Amino acid sequence: MNVLLVITFLVDFILCIYSLFNYKNSFIIFLAYNFISLQNVSGTINIGGLEVALSTLMESWYILLYFLIGKRRYYNRIGFPYKLPFWILGISWLLSATFSIAGIGSEFSRYILNINDYLLLAYLIWNVLQDKKDFERLFKIMTVIIFISCLYGLIEYETHSNIFQATVNSIQGVDSVFSVYNTDANLLSRGYRVNSIFLHPIGAGIIWGLYVIVVLILKLKLNIRKLPLEKLSYLTAILSTICIFLTKMRSPLIFLFIGIFAAVDLKKVKTYRVLATILLICLIIYGFLGSKMQVFNSLFNSNISSEVGGSSIEQRSMQFRSAWMLIEQSPLLGLGNKFYFVSINSMYATLTNNLLGMESIWMSNLVTYGLIGIFADIIWFYYMLIYLPYKYKQGTIFWINLAYVVTASVTSTPGFYVYLLYVLDFYLINFKFAEKMKYNK
Repeated sequence: MNVLLVITFLVDFILCIYSLFNYKNSFIIFLAYNFISLQNVSGTINIGGLEVALSTLMESWYILLYFLIGKRRYYNRIGFPYKLPFWILGISWLLSATFSIAGIGSEFSRYILNINDYLLLAYLIWNVLQDKKDFERLFKIMTVIIFISCLYGLIEYETHSNIFQATVNSIQGVDSVFSVYNTDANLLSRGYRVNSIFLHPIGAGIIWGLYVIVVLILKLKLNIRKLPLEKLSYLTAILSTICIFLTKMRSPLIFLFIGIFAAVDLKKVKTYRVLATILLICLIIYGFLGSKMQVFNSLFNSNISSEVGGSSIEQRSMQFRSAWMLIEQSPLLGLGNKFYFVSINSMYATLTNNLLGMESIWMSNLVTYGLIGIFADIIWFYYMLIYLPYKYKQGTIFWINLAYVVTASVTSTPGFYVYLLYVLDFYLINFKFAEKMKYNK
């Protein structure tokens, strides 16, 4: 048996046992461990004819355990902020799965995965992580993991190889990101794309960008005097910034540029000092890597953009036209998550191929969940961008969530887990209600 499989089984087993004795600490470790690709090497098991990933079972374990023994102990006195949009999303996905072209049997495991990843994990985070020490503990573990990911990313960039990811993909039986993105043609246009211990360069870049934003918010906006693992967190933020550029992807840069406004407070002198330091670091990075940063330059130069490649307006237009033609089969509820495996072998094969990677949440969800699913997304984004920032008087939340919404709208976000965004959102809401929650004691 592969060493990574053994490690994964052991970690999963130990966390399950530990959760019976200390649910909160085990859950915090799981949150920090769940977003790296190691959690996805454990394969699937067959339950009543359904192929279920062990990572999904781990999420289900924590969710089930919470409702069985943890709900009475861990609950937030403030009502769950996403209650309405999450109910709408869950019902929309259930309807789509039930009436999908692949059938409910084929869709069920993916439906459970989505409910766990997007809805129930967020609900658990809201209720379980309330004390300041909880967030500090998670921040420390995440700092160590992301620091390691940065070091490995730099090694990967220098060697142009990723043994860890190649092993993960071989276990999963899928093509590696290296083989997809780092072909001879792509290497000539963009250069090698780093994805480190994560599933995809885009997801890796967004995770690194979110970490940088978190450090800036804690220091500039919330005036945290001393961060947990402060020196390491600063170094990790710097290395994360470097690694974002090494992914050679535009979307993490967009996420970082928008999200950084969450930390800006123009009334504070400290803000200008920190921003000046960031600018200096970026100039140093650019000085060393400028000739290799075509993707960054392409954001400001149309000629370089055409050389770098990527999705063009014509390509996106073709994708959306194909999406509209495909959902004529079921415009309200969409075709379901497994539509590709049915449509690719039917008269709709050409339209399905034209979708390519469906680099937008609107395109992907239009085909998958139909117009009702799009309506559910609009409600969800309304809560993220308007309702919650206004209700909790948190402009910081607006910029963080806007960074995600814009990034997800212009491209796909493979390898990024939205619950990481919720951790920061909920921390800020709890921080705002510090006296009620006894948060800073």
